[in-house]
Amino acid sequence: MENKTEITVGYFKVRIYVEHIKLVLECKQIPYTFEGYIKEQLPDGRWLGGEWYLNKKNSMGLDFPNMPYYIEKRPDGSEFKMTESMAIFRHLGRKFSLYGDGSLEHAALVDMLMDVALELRFMFVDLTYPPGFAQRKAEYLIRAQGKLDNFEKFLNKNGTKWLAGNEITLADFMLWPVLDFYQLIYPDFLTGYPKLKEFKEQFSAIPQIAAYLSSDKFSSLPINSPYADWGGQKV
Repeated sequence: MENKTEITVGYFKVRIYVEHIKLVLECKQIPYTFEGYIKEQLPDGRWLGGEWYLNKKNSMGLDFPNMPYYIEKRPDGSEFKMTESMAIFRHLGRKFSLYGDGSLEHAALVDMLMDVALELRFMFVDLTYPPGFAQRKAEYLIRAQGKLDNFEKFLNKNGTKWLAGNEITLADFMLWPVLDFYQLIYPDFLTGYPKLKEFKEQFSAIPQIAAYLSSDKFSSLPINSPYADWGGQKV
């Protein structure tokens, strides 16, 4: 029997706060188990986290019970457990050398780029969760244009293959799913951003990523929880 660390990631069966984590594991060809949960609606209309909230949240030995969660079960029987989406993501970045050239300055650049992409994701949540999505949709992309413009200028200025250089970093894994989320709402929005369009296409073409995107492990929707005004259901 091989001495391998077993990795488990748990979250609801939606993409919003876990896709970037999965992409790292898929790209690095790290075997993992995804434990997906479904939110259930109560008769009074409230949503409950089903099996997670009822049976697992407080019984898994997590110091700060939440999802997504990440567990490494090591060959010696010890376990490393953590929660919080970005903390897990950054742990994987350090574990798999996705923080650039090792300098503090390059790591700071990667963190900055991740945070700008994260702000775009916050804006996506603001667009899609509250009631009134259809009314907001037409004008909302304008709010994201400043950050998209800055990414386009940054890629043009640096002339590198990836956001932080010619080697892939965490920043790329953060930005790609956010662009994918927006493209499901605005199919042609990258037409005005040729460098971002090229970035998204070349990330999708990474053999390990392409294999994941064409597998039954991946689905474009749902992105959000079922109570979101858009993106909470498969279509």
